Amino acid sequence: EYAERSPGAPIFLECISLGGRICWALARDAQVAPLLGGLVLLSTEDDARFLAAAKTADPKSWIPVFIGHATLDPIFPWKPREAFFRRFKAALPGYPIALTLYVGGAHGAPVRMIDWRLVLNRMLDQREALRALPPN
Repeated sequence: EYAERSPGAPIFLECISLGGRICWALARDAQVAPLLGGLVLLSTEDDARFLAAAKTADPKSWIPVFIGHATLDPIFPWKPREAFFRRFKAALPGYPIALTLYVGGAHGAPVRMIDWRLVLNRMLDQREALRALPPN
C-alpha cells in the first residue's frame, strides 16, 4: 500500500522486540525487499538467514540496517547482538549495518533514545551509495 501511494519512495521498517522477526522476514521477501530503504531493529533478535542471503546478493540490493540495543536488556542480552554485528562486518565489511549500544538502558530504552534523523539520513545516504555502485 505504501509503495503504491508513493512510487519509488524508500520504505523504512522499524521493529521492536519480538517484532524483529517480522522485519527480518520482510527483508528476505523477494517482493518486499526491493522496496525497502532500511531496517531499524530495536531491542530485538538477529537473523543469521539475512546474513547468509546478503553474502550472495548483489550489493546494489543490500538493505541498510541499524541495530539499537540496551546494555541492561533482560529479555534479549546485548552481547549476542554485538557478536552478530561483528560476524556480519567480518563477512561483509562494506555492508551498511550499524550497531548502537545504549549503556545502562533496559529493554525499551532504544525506542526512546534513538536519533531518528541521524539514523534515517545515514540510511538514505547508504542507499544512494549502493545504487551508485558500478554494475556487476
